[in-house]
Amino acid sequence: FTWLSADDAVDQMVEDNKFPWWRPRGQRNRGTQTHAAETASWMAKAGYLLVARNPRVSKAEVIAGLPSVEEAIDCLLTETNSSLDASFNDLNPLPFFALACEKFGLYGEALQYCSASLCTDFSKAGSQYATVHAVAGMCKGRCLSALGRTAEAGLAFETAAKEAHSYGWYLYEVHALRDLKLCVVDKMGHAEGEHGSRRLGEALRRLK
Repeated sequence: FTWLSADDAVDQMVEDNKFPWWRPRGQRNRGTQTHAAETASWMAKAGYLLVARNPRVSKAEVIAGLPSVEEAIDCLLTETNSSLDASFNDLNPLPFFALACEKFGLYGEALQYCSASLCTDFSKAGSQYATVHAVAGMCKGRCLSALGRTAEAGLAFETAAKEAHSYGWYLYEVHALRDLKLCVVDKMGHAEGEHGSRRLGEALRRLK
């Protein structure tokens, strides 16, 4: 799967009936198949953007190739498995879209995906899964920091770290505290930076 091949590859697999539980592109019938071709394509594209060293994709192409928040939610809600994938495990695609946009400096778009990822309303394809919230919260914090909204960024990182800790996802807590230190605390002065280092050290020791 690449950015250019994802749509055709997914559509061909659906046509060949390799994944009969995937709904063909363009259909909106509810409750008959667990996943949609559109969702698979979007996930493949976002994954490619995240792992490719030189994806050769422009910002305009990213915006055009990924769904709007409204399009993504509408598609998820017509999948019979969306209540599980989007709401109760870490296969929610919205944080992947946020991360892809962040990588390309599309911070405003990324923040929209983050807000949708942090929603807990199942009727809006919301999620209550801690790792989804941690990943989206960290992405939100980094994007806010890049936009100069430091106080809001700090709150996003703190919230992500707290939720990760409360569920025992300590590696996610470490990542949130690392981002908090690098994006917010280190800019506040030496004493604050030292405090941030101590918090990060305590979280790292919990990984044992």
